Amino acid sequence: MALLKWPAFFSLQKKEYTLDPGNLLLFNPHDNHACEQINGKILDYRCINIQPEISSL
Repeated sequence: MALLKWPAFFSLQKKEYTLDPGNLLLFNPHDNHACEQINGKILDYRCINIQPEISSL
């Protein structure tokens, strides 16, 4: 996931983070996660899903 415009709160496996614009985050999409905008700003992000058979090359 890459944030494009605004900071956001992100939780992954019961740990919480504050992400800033320009951050790139790599994680297993099957892990428990959530992302929430800060201060009512629109959450603007992009995701790329890499299939397991590709990532193991």
